Amino acid sequence: MAGKTPFFEFFTSLPVDFELRLALDSAVITNIELDQEARTMRVELLAREHVSEAVQEKTEALIAQQFGLVRVTLAVTQIGMPREEEKKETSKGKKERDPGKPIMGKAIKGKVSPMSSLNSKSGKVVVEGKVFKFEYRETKRPGMWSMTMAMTDYGGSVFVRKRLFERELAPLREKIAPGMYLRVAGNITES
Repeated sequence: MAGKTPFFEFFTSLPVDFELRLALDSAVITNIELDQEARTMRVELLAREHVSEAVQEKTEALIAQQFGLVRVTLAVTQIGMPREEEKKETSKGKKERDPGKPIMGKAIKGKVSPMSSLNSKSGKVVVEGKVFKFEYRETKRPGMWSMTMAMTDYGGSVFVRKRLFERELAPLREKIAPGMYLRVAGNITES
């Protein structure tokens, strides 16, 4: 295999969760070696972000299961600057992801709901996913803006809409862009 193929373009049917999708979203495959007799595969990846051992092991197991292989080995090379994903130790000794600083409002707490499970009766929910569209326009009322953001968790998608004064929107223009991952909270409505 020559060239660079995005990981999820090659492994299109791999059943991955949000954590794996987030970790491997920017990864590209540079080489694959398959030994049919031994039923093993070695996948060489280039990743812009740090890929933890847990994510590697989980991905190896999923690929092995999907293709009926005895062993899969991911060889990950990180390019560029490492992601500043600081880990905090909880009282039980588990590590959790630092969600970062809030862009707007307070830190969002609560269980993240899969977008595919949302409906008009869901009420207030917390979702997280990749932003694939971010737009804003001024309304007929001077100084009032309408912001629309489209997000996906690769199981479903949502539109986030909010009306803002110009002074509230100004910092968001610089901080939100397609391709970034965000967590948002709000009420579900049908449009």
